[in-house]
Amino acid sequence: MEAVNQYRLIRNLIRIQYSTYGYIRNVLNRFFLMNRSETIMKYTINQHLKNLKKSQKKWFDPLILISRTERSRFMDLSVRAG
Repeated sequence: MEAVNQYRLIRNLIRIQYSTYGYIRNVLNRFFLMNRSETIMKYTINQHLKNLKKSQKKWFDPLILISRTERSRFMDLSVRAG
């Protein structure tokens, strides 16, 4: 049951993260539509946001986190049994 609650918490955090990313992207796109001469900067910032999203996705993978939690739990049990 605890693992299910952890998974739900992580899933909700990821949703918040993605909605924040989308909000930032939309605000920047609106700003750059007003300043069309800044297309190079727009491209650079969008690339940076895409890379940030990719790195966060790799770093914050719920399956990896849960598997690490489960592994540590099994290690604790083996230490107690031994």
